[in-house]
Amino acid sequence: MSLGDQQSTAGSHGPREERRGARTIAGRVLAAASLFLLSGGCSSITNSKIAFSEESMRGEDDVVVYLYRERHSVGSSDTWSVRIDDFAIGDLKQDAYMAIHLAPGFHAIKAPGDGFMSLWLAGVTSTTDGTKADRVYFPGELLQGKAGMATPDGFKVGDMTYYAAPSRIYRLQSEAGEVRFRDSYYGGAHEGLQVEFNVKPNQPLYIRCRGGEIAFLTKGEAMKGLAAMKYDMPKAAQ
Repeated sequence: MSLGDQQSTAGSHGPREERRGARTIAGRVLAAASLFLLSGGCSSITNSKIAFSEESMRGEDDVVVYLYRERHSVGSSDTWSVRIDDFAIGDLKQDAYMAIHLAPGFHAIKAPGDGFMSLWLAGVTSTTDGTKADRVYFPGELLQGKAGMATPDGFKVGDMTYYAAPSRIYRLQSEAGEVRFRDSYYGGAHEGLQVEFNVKPNQPLYIRCRGGEIAFLTKGEAMKGLAAMKYDMPKAAQ
């Protein structure tokens, strides 16, 4: 092949090669952007080196709640300042967990930020037909309900008068325990969304946060991610 033929052949493939090169560059840019989002610039990833280990119970009425945060692009650059029952527990970063000792009964928790995107429950049993499945509940579908209105699983929302304003509550039951989803008011002012979970003596509870999602899991499901987490020390023992 002559030099002229080579130039002619190269010229015929030029635009195609340019498009391919452009796609390659665009793909690399997207991959780099995704990596940055997932890492949150590495600012929200825990520096802890303490590997996961199960806690010992501190008494007959003690409950250990394992709260852990998997890496996710949503809220990746934010530290989660954990509050349970309005008590400041500590800051939880991605790839980390806390072991929180609580008394039996219901306790309230809020996801990072002003609310959450979804509530994930393991093994929800339908009250309508008895079927069991993992279920994701979104605030939109829950908060639009009126008194007596049911979720697809047959759980009904209850309205109650609470300081002259309605508080909508779903009581949900799953293999991971009983959970109440509450849109609450106090003194006529909207307090926002929160999840209340019921803990029982000597029965550990496993809660995962991933982005804006809070999940209540069985031990077997939780250990898939929890075993790889590092320990972030809570501020003080309950």
